[in-house]
Amino acid sequence: MKELKKMADNRGGLCHTHLHPRPDEIKKCGELYNCRPHQWLEKIGWIDKNVSFAHISRHNAEELDIVARNGASVTQSPSCHMRLGYPIAPALEARDRGIPVSIGVDGGASNDSGDMLGELRTMLYVHRIDGGHPGYGPERWINAKEVFEMATVNGAKCLNRDDIGMLKEGMAADLVLFSMIQPGYAGALTDPRGALLYCGNNHLADTTIVNGNVLIENGIFLAGDLNQIVEDANRSTARILKLVKDKTGIDYRMEA
Repeated sequence: MKELKKMADNRGGLCHTHLHPRPDEIKKCGELYNCRPHQWLEKIGWIDKNVSFAHISRHNAEELDIVARNGASVTQSPSCHMRLGYPIAPALEARDRGIPVSIGVDGGASNDSGDMLGELRTMLYVHRIDGGHPGYGPERWINAKEVFEMATVNGAKCLNRDDIGMLKEGMAADLVLFSMIQPGYAGALTDPRGALLYCGNNHLADTTIVNGNVLIENGIFLAGDLNQIVEDANRSTARILKLVKDKTGIDYRMEA
């Protein structure tokens, strides 16, 4: 970890790691270093503005203070947290400490859809669950505007980027457009931003432009052959599962 941080600092790079320590990880860190993982990372100089942490689902108040005072950022993947049975992450508490909280979908092994708009909806909902944030009643809930800021402005902050994250002259030409002329949004156009999260049953983008390049237009994927991508993915998965079964005898084709 020390060598990685040194290399990143020397090259102007960023560091990112998962930091939602399981009880066994906390126990192991205590045995090795007589402290908790956050304390150890701070001790070795690993936490600063060039670092972001995924999940933070088990951060206590002291650990959030460590992240905040060192200027690090955090990312949340609420669908992944529920998929894997993690506690509700203290995202609102992190926000109130001035920690940039962004949103991600995590990897395919722990979030099976990678639906970013769906992730924003889940972020909005999960942090309203009674008991998830003691002392955070309706008057302190996050709203649709804040969730979109987490996904865009705060996402740029986590990457230390000042050329992305908002629609503004001089920024990268990255746009995602959603068509709201569909039944799922009928009657909701008085609040388009809120409607994108509260309503709808199809999160597919109508148009996607990345750095000025049109990748999706009118719902059609232009950057490759979608059928071929799907076929390649299914073929690769079947090959991997066969190798696993041949080696271990375990058939993972059906989830238990």
